Amino acid sequence: MERPTRSTGVREPAQTATLAAFTEPLNALFESVSGFTGTGLTMTDNEEVLPRTLQWWRTFSEWVGGVGVIVLTTAIIVVLWTTFLVVGTFVLLLALPAGEYSLANVLFEVASAQGNVGLSSRITGPDSLPTVGKIAFLFHMWIGRLEIIPVLVMLRTIFKRGGLYR
Repeated sequence: MERPTRSTGVREPAQTATLAAFTEPLNALFESVSGFTGTGLTMTDNEEVLPRTLQWWRTFSEWVGGVGVIVLTTAIIVVLWTTFLVVGTFVLLLALPAGEYSLANVLFEVASAQGNVGLSSRITGPDSLPTVGKIAFLFHMWIGRLEIIPVLVMLRTIFKRGGLYR
């Protein structure tokens, strides 16, 4: 059964109890946030009576929400891993004698340490690597082994206890 609306005169489906759940602003907000976070919780009782466009939107928002979480997490990990790689390369370039090693070799060495691969371009060694480089490599091997998120959680806890972070 369709009825004309008062404001536009356009005919719309009669409201069912399920569709009426979306007229409350709090229910509509909950439904939207639930979809975009990928949880899939709902305020409706009988989803199959909803119009097909609304069913499609609910499915699409849950899919986008789930994929968005995965993409955001992946992007954060990639950015942090790359940042540590660039900083480590810069530190090693400053610690090594100028002009002795190419940027490609230093970058390879830091990526190898961070990836815990064990390959070397002959920069590492008991006598060839300065103490700063050894400490930097220890940090990179530790980061590469533990993954970045647990390390950041641990550093945040240390900074909170030391009063350096609120």
